Amino acid sequence: MRGGVDEAITFVNEREKPLAMYVFTDDDGTRERFERETSAGMLVFGTPVLHIAAHELPFGGVGASGMGAFHGRQSLETFSHRKSVFDMPMS
Repeated sequence: MRGGVDEAITFVNEREKPLAMYVFTDDDGTRERFERETSAGMLVFGTPVLHIAAHELPFGGVGASGMGAFHGRQSLETFSHRKSVFDMPMS
């Protein structure tokens, strides 16, 4: 294995926040570190791309990888605009 957990976390944090980050480990300590020490639109452990099929999870980016969250209710809220209307009678 080239590098280690510290190097991987540094590599991620020195760049723009990724849309999704895939970490392949069974080690609870490593998983906790990635959760605590990195930021991404989605953090996935043990499988690539499968999270897209989980419609109950919002999917979206952070920073340059995009804003908002999509899937299910999150899509409706992301692409909707709540318009405020104030109506005061003139007489």
